[in-house]
Amino acid sequence: MTAEPCLHTHNDPVRSVSFTADSRWLYSGDDSGLLVLSSVPEGNQIAAWRCHQTSISAIAVAPELGSIVTASVDGTVRAWKMESGNFDQMELVAEATFNGEVSGLAFRPPDLIALAISVATGEVVLWQPYNTGSLAVVRHLPAQANSVAWMPDGSRLAVGCDDCLLYQFDLANRRTGVFRGHCHHVDQLAYSCCGQYLASGSHDRTVRVWQVATGQCIAVLPHKLDSVQPDWAQDGRLVTCSYDKSVRVWQPLTAELLAEIREHQYDVDDVEWSPDNRWIASCGWDHTVRLYDGADYRQVALIGGTRNQIYALAVDSARRRFFAGTAAGKLYEVSLDSQSREPKLLPGSHDGPVTSADLSPDGRILASTGVDSKMVLRAVDDWQVKGVTSRSHGLDLEIARFSPNGSRLAVGARDNSVTVYRVEGVFAEKIFQITHERRVKALAWSSTNGLLATGADGNVRLVDPATGKLRAQWRAHERMINAINWSADGELLATACWDRLVRVFRADGQLVHELAGHHYNVNCVEFSSAGVIATGGWEGTTGFWDATSGKLLRMVSLPEFSPVHVLRCLPEDNTILAALWSGLIVRLRSDGTIMRTWDLKERLPSQQTHWRVA
Repeated sequence: MTAEPCLHTHNDPVRSVSFTADSRWLYSGDDSGLLVLSSVPEGNQIAAWRCHQTSISAIAVAPELGSIVTASVDGTVRAWKMESGNFDQMELVAEATFNGEVSGLAFRPPDLIALAISVATGEVVLWQPYNTGSLAVVRHLPAQANSVAWMPDGSRLAVGCDDCLLYQFDLANRRTGVFRGHCHHVDQLAYSCCGQYLASGSHDRTVRVWQVATGQCIAVLPHKLDSVQPDWAQDGRLVTCSYDKSVRVWQPLTAELLAEIREHQYDVDDVEWSPDNRWIASCGWDHTVRLYDGADYRQVALIGGTRNQIYALAVDSARRRFFAGTAAGKLYEVSLDSQSREPKLLPGSHDGPVTSADLSPDGRILASTGVDSKMVLRAVDDWQVKGVTSRSHGLDLEIARFSPNGSRLAVGARDNSVTVYRVEGVFAEKIFQITHERRVKALAWSSTNGLLATGADGNVRLVDPATGKLRAQWRAHERMINAINWSADGELLATACWDRLVRVFRADGQLVHELAGHHYNVNCVEFSSAGVIATGGWEGTTGFWDATSGKLLRMVSLPEFSPVHVLRCLPEDNTILAALWSGLIVRLRSDGTIMRTWDLKERLPSQQTHWRVA
């Protein structure tokens, strides 16, 4: 098997970056399975290969130039070899397959022959892809294993897990240490170059620094949102990245912030020092890789792709149109019927991705939210921006939904809150705000009982829209809920989750169905009036399920295998609109037939630099 070269660059969120040993080249992997090689520090894109059909979740660069291992969310790990200076193709040397997402790869020093692998099933594996090919499970942990890291001398292996713990294995002496202190998933780990300290990033919004010998936490570095990746410089500085769009540089032992770099427009997923410590690379959900000077932290190169993601859909059935919001901050009006009319760009834009859109029941007001923490209201007459609500949340807004009568508007945010507004025309007045343990990106109103359902931190809550009082609450999932929706009769409530499941409940919390069929995160769920539940997955599929029995009717792979982020039902003909991260809108029948597609892809504009030294 060979990975053939591709002519395009990142069109999807970039998950992983890794320098070559000589610091001259940088690999980056994205959610479409594309691996890109760029020069350092120029940022010129030298080559790109399609290595997987789904997201590249981890990269490990082998010591021999041109050798690299890639892992995917579908459980495949592939070792590649490229002839020096020949970018025509990469040959597949070896492959291993697991029953869950592979999210961590690390070659064991000093010989860099054995590769440690962490798997969602809790397995920790040692593999020798370029040597004997042997593969052995060395540990089976009680929770999802998210990352692996070796001490510089290769004597100990650290693993971060979903159970909030760090495990440190002394493989030679068969001893295990457990580090306790995080209160949410431990995502990524890194040992200091001296081997005395271990840094861990967590979804509890902190990076913690531990003494390796004792397991004592000696510093806690706060972040505004989930912190996912730390990495050490040779001189003891620590760089971290976070879903708050920032890269930070610290003196970790004193928790002193040296610099905060705000170049990305959305979540930053990975960050790494170059081996010679001259450069820092970061990548994120804005489809870019960025290079910074390791001394003054200025951005020196932007390795940009396209910003195609469509996060937001709102349907106007009466006027046969829909509205789509993009990662570039644009809102488009699109005709459902016209074969020739181009999408109309609405005036005004968000500063960064549009995260949601919703139309009032009377079709007169369009609400949109964005990562700029703004809620924008537009009137149907000319779609000019009429009202802007900002500063009620300190962080990105995730979702806005009108109540069935249009008098209320609920907004979920990354600051863990839900705010309910009274809406009169294009003006919104805050009524109450309630807090959750985690970000709120799932909201839905019942058209029968008027209750507001929220999904966050794995819990479903039913809220009285007049008072904000909690009517009911139950545990639906152990991971983050991405979407929630009511059936038309108000009897059923469906939740879509990162655990790859959709669960259907009665309004009292009784579980009715568990819909298992997606191979990765389920982003959205929608009831149709024909008794069908539609679900959209990260792996680019849309599932259709019988709402009565919970039986899977069909699973449809959509064009480009791009994540399905939003689904909206067109009740008049029981069709579904699916918004893809590739920039496509797809209209589907419930039998899986694709009726039509619309292409809203955009090129990445130049961006202004924002950085500061603390």
